[in-house]
Amino acid sequence: MLCALVFLIVASGLWPFLGEWAIAVGATAAAMFFLGLKFWPDKTPGGDA
Repeated sequence: MLCALVFLIVASGLWPFLGEWAIAVGATAAAMFFLGLKFWPDKTPGGDA
């Protein structure tokens, strides 16, 4: 979560230089990150599975 926060802060500071491409990549990375957090616990041993 902290890494994502730092990434978003850096990305928000760089977007005027990189343009919409950076926003698209950042949004995709953030979506993959949060989806990973949501689904990963289901695959870890010792859970409800």
